[in-house]
Amino acid sequence: MARTVFIIMLACFFAACTDRRELVPETPGTPAARDPVSQKVVVSEEVIPSQAPAVNGQAPAACDSIHYLRFRLATDTGAPLAARAVVIMIPGYLGGAGSFSYFARALVALAGSANPVEVWALDRRSNCLEDQTGMQEAESLRDPQAAVDYYYNGASIGGVKFSGFYDQADTPYLSEFGLKLAMEDIYTILQKKIPNPADRKNTVFIAGHSIGAEVAAVFAAWDFDNDATTPEDAGFNNCAGLIGLEGRVSMWSSTPTRQKKYEQQLAQLRAAEQSKPFITPEAMALIELLGLYAAFEPGSESTVLRSISVTPATAALVKYFTTYGLEPSALKPALGDFHLSNEAMLGLFADDNFQPISIGRVSLGFLAGGPVVRRRTLLGGDRLFAPADSAAFYTWTNFDAIGTADDPDFTDTTGRVVLTTAESEVTDIQNYARVLFEDPLNFYEWYFPGRLSLDLGIVAAPFRAAYGINTLYLDTIASLPKKEFFAKDIPGYDHLDVLCAAADRTQRRQNEIIGPLLDFVLENSTGTVLIP
Repeated sequence: MARTVFIIMLACFFAACTDRRELVPETPGTPAARDPVSQKVVVSEEVIPSQAPAVNGQAPAACDSIHYLRFRLATDTGAPLAARAVVIMIPGYLGGAGSFSYFARALVALAGSANPVEVWALDRRSNCLEDQTGMQEAESLRDPQAAVDYYYNGASIGGVKFSGFYDQADTPYLSEFGLKLAMEDIYTILQKKIPNPADRKNTVFIAGHSIGAEVAAVFAAWDFDNDATTPEDAGFNNCAGLIGLEGRVSMWSSTPTRQKKYEQQLAQLRAAEQSKPFITPEAMALIELLGLYAAFEPGSESTVLRSISVTPATAALVKYFTTYGLEPSALKPALGDFHLSNEAMLGLFADDNFQPISIGRVSLGFLAGGPVVRRRTLLGGDRLFAPADSAAFYTWTNFDAIGTADDPDFTDTTGRVVLTTAESEVTDIQNYARVLFEDPLNFYEWYFPGRLSLDLGIVAAPFRAAYGINTLYLDTIASLPKKEFFAKDIPGYDHLDVLCAAADRTQRRQNEIIGPLLDFVLENSTGTVLIP
């Protein structure tokens, strides 16, 4: 995590704006035909009681449970089918169980009744700190203002008022929400839901997105009773294979963190002395709020950022995302000076043509209704855009109206400047908006536990056992079947497209992940399992 934050901060301070020419996007094309998936998927939130660590303070009672989303095929009787495979999905940095919602639904539906597959998407324990009351009320009423009133205007829902976003000093117990807890939670779910170890070995696949892929690999090496003479409980004997989405599930070769440095960083975590996160919990909640507006009032003008007062840290982040240039001297005009639809506002915060932070990018389309100007970050040479005309009303061109097979370049009206291409746009903005909030467990993680990243740095260190890192079988990671997918290897994909790319626009383009992943699990599953 420290490396990620360092890169983000470098991007903030070493950036410049170039080429202030106003570029007017061309007229969008006709949206691609849809191929709706007819299979219905049942989604349920599963909860298993399990006490949270209390080494460094007492976590709220809400943290004394494991939560995950279970996706399975609907049946006429309502009873589940015997599954050919169960895919356990571990979220990435700042991701929650809901980050897999679109992907999981599509995977289960496309597998169908001939080869039933279940997906179980995990929440980290730290997500117990999220107060989702306002988001859930807004979803239920289809009225985003209900969330604004709850989080910013002091409104109560069911007698409950929002108590504010937590600071690090409020949550010292998160220092113990590390790799050991993550491993134990996965194993607890498997023992509870699939009690026969042979069924787990035959049908369970451990998958992870981004940093979650590293956690998946660690599972294979973990010994759950810390006794090398009884390997039956080891991770590699409790799964059929590993899957990495934007992350490796093979043993990494980086030098382990030195013991002195690890102990210093752990002490800082326990004393809540770490520096403030650049991406604040409020910012994570704000993206979810933008998703509500984009889903329920897509064409209306976005006024939410003019109507609420965010913290200075979140305000600085918003400016970084959305102004002409990325250097401090170019923080005007600010986002509030423009008129954007709710879809366009979400696009500016997430789309790869506008979003400066790579781990938050998804390929949704492009702005419409007014000119844009270029901005440039020095790190990686990314070419980004910002709105240019404070009098225009900007809307959003969805990904499937960008270019065609015959004319793939989406240019300005002169035809001379390519703004994006058909190949570079793969995710429906409405799918993305809804996946941010629509299931019981949300897409983004408001409170990432720094201990997890810290522990991943010592999985191969000689002193790891002293800190409960029971990776006794690192050599077994290479022996398991595995499949890895990287956005850099798939033309047009970005970090979040591996989870959100459309699966129902096959006349435009096939989803590049779901089919191959489904083939992998069916080829490597050696049985079936019926889960109540």
